[in-house]
Amino acid sequence: MIRKIFLLSYLGVLSVWDIKEKKVPLLILLAGWGIVLYSVVTKTPWNTWSWPGEAFRLLPALLPGFILLIAAKITGKVGSADGMVLLQLSMLMEYPACVLLFWVSILLVFAFCVVMFLSRRVHKNRRVPYLPFLLVSCFIL
Repeated sequence: MIRKIFLLSYLGVLSVWDIKEKKVPLLILLAGWGIVLYSVVTKTPWNTWSWPGEAFRLLPALLPGFILLIAAKITGKVGSADGMVLLQLSMLMEYPACVLLFWVSILLVFAFCVVMFLSRRVHKNRRVPYLPFLLVSCFIL
């Protein structure tokens, strides 16, 4: 429960920044990394795997974050902060939960973009913030 409250509040702050400014401050990302690494090293109840014995379970969970980071570098249409936030979440979640979170958020973005495009409220080249959809998918799951 504590982990869910932390994740929702952290994603809520990041979502507000992402919607208003179309970017996420580096200081907030670094604070998130600090909390995640502290959680991993000190074995707080937030993380679901023990360090370092079960660290191999972490590797598949990192895939969605790396996918977004690679897409950010190749296309430039995805923010690199989105991939970093997903990497942070993957360090606190199990593999199936992280991948499910990623796919639910992608489906939410797709549904939103289809509705906005069909209603002609948005141009096809407009950037859509990803972190609010990650927040909603984290709330759903």
